[in-house]
Amino acid sequence: MAKPSDSLAERLLVEQLDKNSYTSKCLPLRMGNSAPISYGGFQLGVAINAASISVRPDHYLYSVTGYYLGPVSTEQKITCTIEELRNTRTFSTRQVRVTQTGRLCLLLTADFRTSEAALLTYDPLPFRKYSHWSECKPSEERKQEALENGTITTKQAEIYEFFFSSGTQYWDVRPCPEGIFAQNFSGVAKDVQTTQQDAPLSDKTSGEWYRIKSDLKGREQHMAALGFLLDAGLSFLPLSHSNLFLDDAGPCSSLDFALRVFVDDVDMNQWHLVERRSLCGSLGLTHTIANMFGESGRLVAQMSQQSILRPKPAEQEKGERKEKL
Repeated sequence: MAKPSDSLAERLLVEQLDKNSYTSKCLPLRMGNSAPISYGGFQLGVAINAASISVRPDHYLYSVTGYYLGPVSTEQKITCTIEELRNTRTFSTRQVRVTQTGRLCLLLTADFRTSEAALLTYDPLPFRKYSHWSECKPSEERKQEALENGTITTKQAEIYEFFFSSGTQYWDVRPCPEGIFAQNFSGVAKDVQTTQQDAPLSDKTSGEWYRIKSDLKGREQHMAALGFLLDAGLSFLPLSHSNLFLDDAGPCSSLDFALRVFVDDVDMNQWHLVERRSLCGSLGLTHTIANMFGESGRLVAQMSQQSILRPKPAEQEKGERKEKL
């Protein structure tokens, strides 16, 4: 079992069972969830780690797509079974089946390729201009100041700590004051009127700078940490950008994901800006993206997810269901 002092690299390590199977070295991590189930980024990070170990060292991860198929308990380790779908000089493709006590929880395809010269090189700008990390205060300092000036209550600070302390255990996090997450503490402070209050929901953004606290060494560790990080916050971001939080909704969780990597080597020991924005919501589904930029402004990676976001059942409907049971 992982201890609080464990690094993220240790948390996401795998142990080989046989030629094509690996098990997580640590128990799944709970983060950002009111139920005792694992954070999806943990499963994703472990699966990326296992897939990366199985390919040639001159092949670089560029795409991970897949589906979250069910919740993962924090009380049993997970198993990754690797199937080699493609092995050529320039490409390697792996399918990873993540199971827990025999139940399929996550299915993904990871694609790797050799490094090649570019015909065109171009990048988008962040949707909004953000302060540099050196001008942003750490999360804990912002929380303490908000408590002292009355922006958040003690109860709200406790809720924020409960949901997000695991993230700050592994990352130096500096929320950008221009972003909504920084202003309403990821939605916990529902009454805060943000500087983006009147913008359309699809134009609202949150930006944070991240740097991992412990050194990462192998490429697979950096890619596993990338997957772990970019899964965070996307399912409930539309709530937080709407003066709402998880207690205002019914089921809220990620269904599928697409992680794209635009550089050969990602160095998570360096500062990166992550900008999150929800593009669309309808029919109980939301589509949200996270773009990760290096300090130079280059787009390093993008995570997009479709998530379920259902209305909170009316109290009367809850009572009727209980009576039927």
